[in-house]
Amino acid sequence: MTTKLIIDAIQSIRKGAQVTVYNNDIDQIVWNEGEEVISKSDIQTAYDNLPDHNANAINKLKALGLTDAEISALTDKD
Repeated sequence: MTTKLIIDAIQSIRKGAQVTVYNNDIDQIVWNEGEEVISKSDIQTAYDNLPDHNANAINKLKALGLTDAEISALTDKD
């Protein structure tokens, strides 16, 4: 995870949320005064659904030699 993507995930849940993330770590989020905390599980779910994150994961699977059909079988959420 990167700080930018963690913040993107948080802001996909709550636009304009003001936080500081240290060391690219979802466990090191400091919420600005007055900000309502979003659960780590909600942030993780939002992170997993970010377009940049999904594209990166798919590219890594392709680099490992998986076919599009195999990737689809692993990533389809039914």
